[in-house]
Amino acid sequence: MKCPACGEWFDMRDLAQVLAHVHDAEIDIAKRDLSRAQKVGVKSNILRLKRHRRRLANPINRGFSTMQKPYLRLYHRHHDGKIVDAGHDMTLSDFAGVLPSIGDWILQPGVRQGLDQLDPKSRNIWVVVHRMFNPRDMENGIALIVENRKPTPNELDLLPSG
Repeated sequence: MKCPACGEWFDMRDLAQVLAHVHDAEIDIAKRDLSRAQKVGVKSNILRLKRHRRRLANPINRGFSTMQKPYLRLYHRHHDGKIVDAGHDMTLSDFAGVLPSIGDWILQPGVRQGLDQLDPKSRNIWVVVHRMFNPRDMENGIALIVENRKPTPNELDLLPSG
């Protein structure tokens, strides 16, 4: 077995080696005869303990994987400073797994009905001006406050083209 504390391999059948890898833990040693059922139970407990130690060694399994994923809600800030709910819910996967920061640009996904998606005049760029965590007391919620602007002629290569 490989010691979870120091990483050295040792034989669990050798009591001296097992005791050498206790690493300051308190143990009680008693001699007694175990029935076959008790021996099987001890082995299954040891295997369960090994699996538990392996899981704890991986930080993903220390409870972080059970956390709910954050969701993003977009809010628009108008020229007069008023912030309104845009009604756009997104996830981190919409941003390649990265939370947009202040100053980041987001190409508005899609255009209004009837407009040409490939026409640069139909597209908007959202600029993230603020982020707010836990908006409206919603756990795992992140509000991205954006300002809307048209792309400049220098940014046309960033837009989809036909």
